[in-house]
Amino acid sequence: MTAFGAMLRIRCSRSLKVDECIQNFSLTRGSNKLAEFYHSNGLFGAATTSLQDDELYLMGACDTTHTLTFDLSISSRNGVVEDTVLLDGIHEITLTPGIQTCFAYTSIVKNGSEWVTVRRLRVLTQELQVTEETESIFSSLDTEALAVPMFHKFQHYSLHHGFLSLHEYASNWILNVLLCCYRSAQKQQERVNKYGHGIIRGDFFAADRILGIQGSTMSKKEVLLAQGHEELQSLPLLVFSLIQCDPLRPNDKDFNPSLDARSAASANMSNMTPDVIARCIAPRIELWSSDVEGTSYGVGMSTRDIQNTILSHFETHSTNEFPILFVDTPSNIIVDDCQNLGGQKCHAHTIMEDLPPALNQAKFDALKSYRVTPPVYSSFSKHDSPATPVSDRLADCLIEDSVSSVTHMPFGEWCNAISDVMYSEIVDN
Repeated sequence: MTAFGAMLRIRCSRSLKVDECIQNFSLTRGSNKLAEFYHSNGLFGAATTSLQDDELYLMGACDTTHTLTFDLSISSRNGVVEDTVLLDGIHEITLTPGIQTCFAYTSIVKNGSEWVTVRRLRVLTQELQVTEETESIFSSLDTEALAVPMFHKFQHYSLHHGFLSLHEYASNWILNVLLCCYRSAQKQQERVNKYGHGIIRGDFFAADRILGIQGSTMSKKEVLLAQGHEELQSLPLLVFSLIQCDPLRPNDKDFNPSLDARSAASANMSNMTPDVIARCIAPRIELWSSDVEGTSYGVGMSTRDIQNTILSHFETHSTNEFPILFVDTPSNIIVDDCQNLGGQKCHAHTIMEDLPPALNQAKFDALKSYRVTPPVYSSFSKHDSPATPVSDRLADCLIEDSVSSVTHMPFGEWCNAISDVMYSEIVDN
């Protein structure tokens, strides 16, 4: 359903407000003044403010494939979210911090045999949990949803300072987040030492979060990159994928898009929902067994990970048939027999006429999840485009094989550089 002539008002509880000065960078020589118009009164997305009311946002049309993003800031003088209010000057009552959105729009609906336009209003009230603990914030993090505001912040910064400066900005951002996570784990461990494990909520295994504690199976690099934190372990790859996406990647010898192509990519990504933008920058890659049950398992975004998983498949399933590669991206869906990816140690594969029902359903669900249905490349169907050689289409999907356009580092070396700086910061302090 599409909403026309939409109007949005955002109301916040006391001491909270929409942050209207997001990344209020000062203009430097050569800055792109378009950056000033990338957000409207703190709101990122296809919306603008009313001339009569700065707190009323207007949209020509939108649907469920569009997103709007904004930050909240604490507006109280003492920098604290106040949860009490004086009622009638007599006594104080406690109010839970919250946010309310009022969305008015016109929709086209069927009334009997005729189509008519109706005006509708939707109101959503959401309570906000307030915490003073960094660990609580990290534990509630949704990395997939975080991709949307991160893209807007990176795009906004690049419009001010250029694509080359963005790489350093993104590296510093992830470094600060990982350092904050490490310091948070140290504070948690201090509380455990003082009060016992009962004081900690949720899963907290200090050996996977802090260096120098026995019991961890992780390397020093993995500990420093927060691989022991379930909600943060994919954050380094997310940041690396974002700075490598088409709207934010600087021109290079093999990558030199036109201004129109870059603008179109930016406009598409700025409206994507979290699940779609996540698959755009870090595609869903799975290997499926070729039996009737069609069990699946995820693999890393590198050729080596796929080849190792294929070899492991032969060893654990005692079969000479390749698993089936399934790749889900907004640009294409790939279903391949893996013969070009297995390596020299892999065995021959018998081409199947039909895919496992579970894989067919996954393919169908993936096609339905996009506003524009992507093409399907398959080596199992005469109706789809051929998927050989699949390596040509996988090149853009295997993020960990790609090289940064600025530092010319692959993902592994980029992570090594981040972890080395982190280690120096921790040792020096």
